[in-house]
Amino acid sequence: MPMPEYPEGNNGKVEMLGLDEPVPQSQPKTVTDCNTYEELSPYQRSPYATPVTRSPYQPAPTPIRSPYYERSPYAQPERPPYERSPYSNDYSGRANEYVFNSSDLRRIDSDFSVMYSDDIELLGLRISKKLLLTVVIGLAVILSSFFALNIYAKKTIKRNHSVYFGNLSNIDPPIQTETTGGTVLYFNGTAVAISYVAEYTLSGRVVHTNDYSSGSMYDRLAPRDLTIVWGFLANKDVDRHVEWGGGERFGSFKVYDTNWLAGIGGMEAMGENFSNNHVIPSSSGIGNLLDSVKTGEYVRIKGYLVNAVWTETAGMYTLNSSTVRTDTGDGACEIIFVTSVEWLK
Repeated sequence: MPMPEYPEGNNGKVEMLGLDEPVPQSQPKTVTDCNTYEELSPYQRSPYATPVTRSPYQPAPTPIRSPYYERSPYAQPERPPYERSPYSNDYSGRANEYVFNSSDLRRIDSDFSVMYSDDIELLGLRISKKLLLTVVIGLAVILSSFFALNIYAKKTIKRNHSVYFGNLSNIDPPIQTETTGGTVLYFNGTAVAISYVAEYTLSGRVVHTNDYSSGSMYDRLAPRDLTIVWGFLANKDVDRHVEWGGGERFGSFKVYDTNWLAGIGGMEAMGENFSNNHVIPSSSGIGNLLDSVKTGEYVRIKGYLVNAVWTETAGMYTLNSSTVRTDTGDGACEIIFVTSVEWLK
């Protein structure tokens, strides 16, 4: 808008837009609206306009924010100072920033005492979790070490007591030689008289084992039975036709293939190459060796066929060993006083 030209001789005074005061050309006159308490430029508001009569007590209208200044929807919303987390690591020193104090620490301990407690209640006792975990880990290590050492000891025993035998598919019958003599074993003050009947060497394949631990004198004297076969029965291929088993102080077998049974010579041939043996260890070391014998292994046992006699409150008890391989039923088992155990390979 072009500025008006001032006539000469007017001393710089003009009446323009209803103004009485001279206005310098370089500084436009501003008009004050007493009702709005605002200074308005003469080029912004006409002096002929109706004055604004808004009350000074009326709140100013809320400014409209540009949508370009809105916060990103992905931004973390700001929380008032009283809503700030007491567990935040942000301590920049700004005004109204949250600061820890002792009451907050007590509240935190109260809120998390159940979830993060170091103690648990077990059988009415409060036990530290760390202590309980240490005990459990220690027991696991001890048990695993025990089993590992036990397995290693048995393997070492078998390796140190193994001999090369040769053909294991057809082993000779037991060797038996008459002899005399004997020994005495003591169990909790009870004497058991052992009488040697014959020297005995038995080699073969173990097809069944049975352990006894009732605490009776019989079970303490002979805590294990070993069912052993030799001859053609030592061949593991026989197991396709025979099922081995046993029970309380006896061994047994079942043959389902009658044609195969007839081909080997019948039940008599089976009985002549089969025996169930009550083994009496001559020492604790021999007892450990006998406990290490497993089904399917080939072993050689040396010792004596024996008779045993002892006396208890109820009377006198006797055990007599079989001396032939063809008998069956009660009394047909061999009672061996074992002095040597070897594994055949």
